[in-house]
Amino acid sequence: MNSGGIICLALGILGFIMFLISISVVGYIDDRVEQECDTEIGTIGQIIGADEGQCQDARNSKDFVKSLQLPLLGVGALFGLSGGMLIVRDY
Repeated sequence: MNSGGIICLALGILGFIMFLISISVVGYIDDRVEQECDTEIGTIGQIIGADEGQCQDARNSKDFVKSLQLPLLGVGALFGLSGGMLIVRDY
């Protein structure tokens, strides 16, 4: 069995798992922002600076993780297909 194929397949699975985790992280951050920042009290806190920029930091973090989703999926698919093709080619 081709060890390079197994490694590529494992990296593909890891990339796909990281993509799924990033979806969960974005959902979690979005829920927290909605609960703590998008309420009347949260909005007032942002205006007077009581949140110390944490709401904006959370939004920036959510945007960053969202920007990683497509590359993670692409890399996972690329490695997964490459590994699968290498494994199948050996048989």
